[in-house]
Amino acid sequence: MLDHRDAKVRGPRARGRHDPIRRALESDKGKKIAQKGLVLSLDQEELQTGKATMPPLPDLSGGGGFSIDLRMVLDDLSPGQVVFDSRDEQGNGIVLAIGKQGTIRIDFGDGTTTSGWGCDPELLGCGTVHHITAIVDGGPKIVTFVIDGVLCDGGTRRQYGWGRFNKELGDVNGSGEFRIAPSLRGKLKVLRIYDRYLRTSEAVANFHAHGTG
Repeated sequence: MLDHRDAKVRGPRARGRHDPIRRALESDKGKKIAQKGLVLSLDQEELQTGKATMPPLPDLSGGGGFSIDLRMVLDDLSPGQVVFDSRDEQGNGIVLAIGKQGTIRIDFGDGTTTSGWGCDPELLGCGTVHHITAIVDGGPKIVTFVIDGVLCDGGTRRQYGWGRFNKELGDVNGSGEFRIAPSLRGKLKVLRIYDRYLRTSEAVANFHAHGTG
């Protein structure tokens, strides 16, 4: 089974549905939510609290990783809407926010060093349930996104769909709690946190486990 490292290290490649790697990943129609490393899972009702305790995540400089897997509906695409924020006053922690050109971006820092990456442009729209998985792998120091069951590969807009982060970046555990959708114009329906990187096939299977609703 292909994992996200297989998909990334090949560099520029053919785009679109004829890409054999992309085709193989999309053919994995698993129906079960990945359980290994799942340290927090909140449904729509539980997300109404506005904040929750942040589970501990491994140090990225030592090769650890994490994944944030969520489903949401946007009312508009204005940049700067915060979906998830665990940062403390020193900037240690993780933030997911809506970016420009219909994107979502993850930024994370240890209080000294900050890195981040966004999904491919123009993948998000209004009034549609989107399934978003942000995957941070401290082994090769790479960030990837899987949007609605499709691995971001750069499309026609970027050479790559993945980004590297600073190898010195370490503890991103932040304030010990996180704010839920503090400035989101829309609705967060599901949120999961994993204390490891998800394989791309696992992120795709999580998407298919929910169907289209």
